[in-house]
Amino acid sequence: MALMDSVDWAIIGQLGGGSRRSIRELADQVYVSASTTRRRIKRLSELGILTLKPSVDYDQIGLRVAALFGLDVAHDKLQSTLDSLAQLPEVLWISTTTGRFNVVAFGRFASNESLDKFLRTVFPFIDGVNHCETFLCLQVTRLGDARLSNMREADICEHELSNVK
Repeated sequence: MALMDSVDWAIIGQLGGGSRRSIRELADQVYVSASTTRRRIKRLSELGILTLKPSVDYDQIGLRVAALFGLDVAHDKLQSTLDSLAQLPEVLWISTTTGRFNVVAFGRFASNESLDKFLRTVFPFIDGVNHCETFLCLQVTRLGDARLSNMREADICEHELSNVK
């Protein structure tokens, strides 16, 4: 179990916002030295808590239409349906959920026409999908883990901390 203090949480929160900044700028924002910030990032990365990866601006590459899909999937076909969805290049993430839909997925498309074609030619043929409700995303704001910067060590219950490896 890796215990994290308020500096670790502040670093994660700042990095989770998605903006690029230097170690010095990050250190200034979390009120520690650049060397401390560098060591903390290295430790969090080695523990597998923090992964640094590139971010894609989908609008810049022509995928301006964002859609959220609420899917009612047959319970006995759930895993095979998730596997099928994961193979679709238009689908960026998938999650099983509680509530009205047992699967939610998010996708990006070049146009409303390409979304329409996807809805008519792909989802109807995925085994296990009983119903799909589509939500057009009018404005997508990347929050990432930005809210973690407001979280303090004391805000996390002991149970959640025990699950961090």
